[in-house]
Amino acid sequence: EKERTATAIRWYAPLIVPALLQTEDYAQAILSSTFGITPEEVAQQVAEWLQRQDILARDKPPELRVILDEPVLHRVIGGRHSMAEQVRHLIEAAEEPTTTIVVIPADAGAHEGLSGEFEVVDAEGRLDFGFAETAFGGQPVAEADSVALLNRKWTTLSSEATSRKASSIRAFEAL
Repeated sequence: EKERTATAIRWYAPLIVPALLQTEDYAQAILSSTFGITPEEVAQQVAEWLQRQDILARDKPPELRVILDEPVLHRVIGGRHSMAEQVRHLIEAAEEPTTTIVVIPADAGAHEGLSGEFEVVDAEGRLDFGFAETAFGGQPVAEADSVALLNRKWTTLSSEATSRKASSIRAFEAL
C-alpha cells in the first residue's frame, strides 16, 4: 500500500535484487528457496511481487533510487541464464528517467549497510515510512526517529556507491 502511493522510494539491497526490479525467473528462484513452500505458494507470491512492479509503469511513477551491494550482481540465482536476464533487466531499468541504480563496490569493505536491507518510502503530504528486511520478512518502520536513522544510512551508503555510469558498467561486466 505504501509503495502504491509513493512519490519516491529509496531502497538499499545487500543480498538480492529488490522485488520492484526482479524478473519472474529471479523471483521464482528466490521464493522457491524458502523451506516448506509449495509450488502453488511460490506462484502466488511471484504474481504478487510482479504486480507490485505496476507502480513503475504508471503515468507518474515514483522516483526509484536503488543502492546494490556488488555481490548482488554476481550471486547466481536461478541459473546463469536467469541471472543474465536479471542483470540486463537492471541495466534497462536504470535507463528509465525516474530510476537510479548505483552499486557499492565489493572492495569497499565494511560499511553501514551491512546491517541489512531497507526501504524508505516518501508520499506527498505524509512523513517518510520505512521497511527493514529481517528473517521474519519486511518489518514496517513508522517511528520518526527510526525513519530518520534509515534516511541517514541511505545518505551514508550513497556516498559509498559508484556513479550511475560506473554502476552500469559493473552490471554489464557481471553478465
